[in-house]
Parts: sequence; C-alpha cells; structure tokens
Amino acid sequence: MRCTIVLEFDNGDGSVVKRVEVMRLHRPIDDQTHGDVGLSHGEGKSLLNCVQQEFVVEQIERFCAPRRSCVDCGAQRRLHDNHCSELKTALGKVYCCRERWKACDCGADGSRYVSPLKDYLTEASTGELRWLHAELGATVPYRQAKAVMDLLLPTSGRDNHVTIRNHTVAVGTTIQHARPVRRWCETEKPVAELGIDVG
Repeated sequence: MRCTIVLEFDNGDGSVVKRVEVMRLHRPIDDQTHGDVGLSHGEGKSLLNCVQQEFVVEQIERFCAPRRSCVDCGAQRRLHDNHCSELKTALGKVYCCRERWKACDCGADGSRYVSPLKDYLTEASTGELRWLHAELGATVPYRQAKAVMDLLLPTSGRDNHVTIRNHTVAVGTTIQHARPVRRWCETEKPVAELGIDVG
C-alpha cells in the first residue's frame, strides 16, 4: 500500500493556487505484524513537522507579497538580499527565507532597506512554543518537561531544559509586572441588602 499526502493552498474561493507533496508512505501488506495499523509515532511527528514547514513558508510568502509594493507610488521594491532563518515552533523547527528589499526610489521608505518580517517575526521561537514551555515548566521540573515535549512533539532544535526555564521565568516576570486586573467589586460598590431577624 502506498499513500501520498499533498497540501493544497487556495485563496478561499475553492480554486487551488498551490499543491505541495508533503510525504509518501509505503506499507508492505505481506510483512505486517499483528495489530500494526496506522502511522507510527515517528511518522506522525515527521508529518506534523513537514506540514508545519510548508504552512509557514506559504504564510510568510502571502504576508510579504502585498508589502513589496510601495504604499505611495505602487512600484515593486527590488530584492537586496535574503537569508535562510530558522523558526522554532511547537510542531518542530522550520526554515524560512527572510528577504530585504531596497527602498523605493520615490523616497516613501524611511530607511535604505525594508525588512517585511522585522516586526512580524521578532523572536526565534513562536509564542505558542514559549507558552508551552512556560506551562510545562511551571508544573513539572524543567528536565522532565523537556522529556515530555521530546516524547510527544517533533523536536524544535537545540532547545534544552535551560530554554524551558528561561521561557517560564520570562512569562512569570511578565505576569509579575503586569497591572493587576481590578474586580468589579473594587471599582464600584455592590448593591446589597442585609436583614437581621431576631426572634
């Protein structure tokens, strides 16, 4: 048995814009052990990571495409350079292309170069991965949290228990310095009636 997993991207109107083959699986029918059905754990993790890779690449391309045109004159900015960058996600480490464009000749851009992902991808890991690190790091020891994540999810690269600790401490610091949420009873007086029945 052979299985080919393909991703299709469209614009929401049903017309396929891009098709990407993600993975091919092969199962010999004659050589199966009793009860061995479905994807293995390793195949599932690889599939998740491959889907995440293609999804991130397509998402970044669609984010950058409309920003390449100058907002004032509409001219396309010329490519200056690009480099491959890694992004750690909850579903594994993925690679993306970060481009820099030359500023438009009309002078609308405030700098010599425009980096569209500068404010979009500000850190080397996604917020979901940092949240997951903090959530697990706050409940179990950091090394154990790392072991659980390695067991269940595709690896996100060179992360270790120190990364989980740092993300947990960063989230804790943010919570500690955040303004406290005022309850409704602290901002306005509650309406209540008190009756005492003495018999």
